[in-house]
Amino acid sequence: MARIPDLSGTIIVANWDRRTERPAARFFRQQWNADPAAGDPRAAAVATYDAIHLLARAASRSGVRSGRALADSVRSYGRFDGAMANYTFAGSGDPTRSATILEVRGDSTALRGVIEPRR
Repeated sequence: MARIPDLSGTIIVANWDRRTERPAARFFRQQWNADPAAGDPRAAAVATYDAIHLLARAASRSGVRSGRALADSVRSYGRFDGAMANYTFAGSGDPTRSATILEVRGDSTALRGVIEPRR
């Protein structure tokens, strides 16, 4: 990140930060880092990881692997602790999820925290 002094102290709401210490995020990083050629994980990789795990768990719960029953299982899943975020699915298909809070500091960012969704 180029140094832009005017932005120091700015707060950013982000999807993901590899410094997040939730258990699912730590596990994801351990698995990712098993391949030294993989580089740093990006948001698209962790989002895909969460989506695959959510679908697998919803399929296991519902006993189906496709169609409306699987979609209904995802919509009503409840709390899913993912690597990118913690999600709460309450029937609408639009989950609430945690938000990663970063602060711009000189030429980098600092992880300020994660705000969790209401239960």
